[in-house]
Amino acid sequence: MGRDLVPDMRDLQSLIDDLPELLREIAAATDYRTAAAVAGHFGGREIYLPEKLREDHPLARALGWEKACAVANAIKTGNGCRVLIPMGPYASRVTRWRRVKAMIDEKRPRTQIASACGVHIRTVQRHRTGAAPTVKATLRQRDLFD
Repeated sequence: MGRDLVPDMRDLQSLIDDLPELLREIAAATDYRTAAAVAGHFGGREIYLPEKLREDHPLARALGWEKACAVANAIKTGNGCRVLIPMGPYASRVTRWRRVKAMIDEKRPRTQIASACGVHIRTVQRHRTGAAPTVKATLRQRDLFD
């Protein structure tokens, strides 16, 4: 049937270690996919967490009730608070490309690298052949909104 999209445990721990602290707390209380989903839905924005979460809260609509409650309990800092959600795995091409390079150096298969790093297998191939931009070039590139 379908392939498993969850990377092996060593890769998963590496992904968790690369997350900002708040998202690591979410991953510890739930799992990596939930932390990534929070970043994907709310990254770069503040969300308000009321004292008592309701089922119509955006967090509950995005993650489901049980996961939303676990996330809220993990990151709430008081009775009703605003929390700035980091961009997480969606923000750092440099971190991702360093992981791709490290896995290439370990002679891992390109499908495994692509799955673990969240990139296309063609991106892995471009890195292998040297056709992809280097980390230094990426760091020199200015952000569009700077």
